[in-house]
Amino acid sequence: MGVRRARILGHRPSAVAAVLLGLIFAACVGVSSVIGLAAWLAAAAFDWLWAMLACAVVAISITAAAWVWLHRHIFEIVPSASFAHGFDEGPWLSFRGDPRHSIVVNWFTKEDSASRVECGLRGASPGFVAGLPGRAHHVEIGGLEPGTAYSYRVLDFPKDGAFHGFKTAPASPEPFRFAVVGDTQNGGGSSPERWAYPPLLRAMAASGASLVAHAGDATDQGNDLVSWHEFLDASPRIIASIPLHVAAGNHDTGTHALADRSQKQYPDDGANYDFFFDYPYGTPRDEDEITAMRGRFFSFTYSNCLFVFVDTQTNRLANPRNPQWQWLRRVLGSAPAGVWKVVVMHRDAVSIKTRKDAVGYEMDYDKFAPYILPIFLEHDVDVVFQGHDHKYLHLAYQHGSNAPLPGADDGAWRGKVIHFVTSGAGGNLLRRNDPVLPESCTIPGFTRLENSSHFLVVDVHGDEMSIEARYHDGSSMERLSIKRPGI
Repeated sequence: MGVRRARILGHRPSAVAAVLLGLIFAACVGVSSVIGLAAWLAAAAFDWLWAMLACAVVAISITAAAWVWLHRHIFEIVPSASFAHGFDEGPWLSFRGDPRHSIVVNWFTKEDSASRVECGLRGASPGFVAGLPGRAHHVEIGGLEPGTAYSYRVLDFPKDGAFHGFKTAPASPEPFRFAVVGDTQNGGGSSPERWAYPPLLRAMAASGASLVAHAGDATDQGNDLVSWHEFLDASPRIIASIPLHVAAGNHDTGTHALADRSQKQYPDDGANYDFFFDYPYGTPRDEDEITAMRGRFFSFTYSNCLFVFVDTQTNRLANPRNPQWQWLRRVLGSAPAGVWKVVVMHRDAVSIKTRKDAVGYEMDYDKFAPYILPIFLEHDVDVVFQGHDHKYLHLAYQHGSNAPLPGADDGAWRGKVIHFVTSGAGGNLLRRNDPVLPESCTIPGFTRLENSSHFLVVDVHGDEMSIEARYHDGSSMERLSIKRPGI
């Protein structure tokens, strides 16, 4: 078994930041020149020395302000959890390399501590794997056998000294099950006794899933450390044995609308999300950087299913120059034949909304849909799991039958179907409401909309996939069956 050592994040300026600093410096020189010229022209009316002093003060102030902003938001964004998070968290599992041969054990300690994991075949003598000491621990265990059950425990971690089990991905495609949940935040911490996520976790734990795909907004706010604790403290009952992957949500990476204003003393820009979730991002090459411009997107293959996690929080989302689009084309285009293409993202690119006249429903496309939907159509994406909207929705989008979308009018795609499943009701208050059914919404491909607490259970059986939305008690809300074209 091998190990990827824990990494220290966010300590080197990026090339983009250096260019920005150069541009700002040039702008400051320009401003200084203008002020100097004005001072020279006004010398007859004002004292020359005082005019030049004012010029210098303005130029230095602008440069200093630019440097402070760049340092906090580009050069070195320090996760507040790295120095202010007063909890021990974990453990939880994730993938960084090939799920058939490796696993990452993650945990967090409120004080610096050793980073050691004891791991081995169930029933056999374990070996030891170590990483760098610190607070954030991400220890990758390599050299594992496919489709094999292992047990592990985190050492020097008083909160949890128990053995947990996990199973590596199969060597060749075989049936498996995964769970999907989204928007598990606790609504600012109100009524925690009625928080929907814990009972949903219990139902997910009983479902037999091999991994959990989270559609984002795991927490209330990225710099709200109490919110991170609530999520991470509740979750190990399932993710200590089942890998968890979370698409970046606006609450995970945002810093606004905090109920507890005292939490806003720390900058974030998504740094805590990166600190807790050590995912194998697609760009940039230097994965040790944490910046507001960093794309949080990644992919992995499990059995015959390609999972692609999209970052819907990047500033250039609705822009053809977003580097994510080229990455998406490359990853989807290189997938082997016969592999299910599953996308997980936070913002709902394709959805429905109530008409402006409040009579019936109509298609709703997010601002980035014209950029991402053509990629999905071109590369035959099967299912998109999304969140953001706190409800359940299934819409089998069929190109040419649903309302037209600018930029996606290629006749070659006519008739292609992509299943958009919104699962954004995994948190806030536990609730159950009446559904909207096809008799009330005549949009082609629509089957159900419901504002009820739920999660999804997805079964992959060769060329057939079933998706079942379940309530917190495990009972069924809706079950869908998807087959590949021509099957």
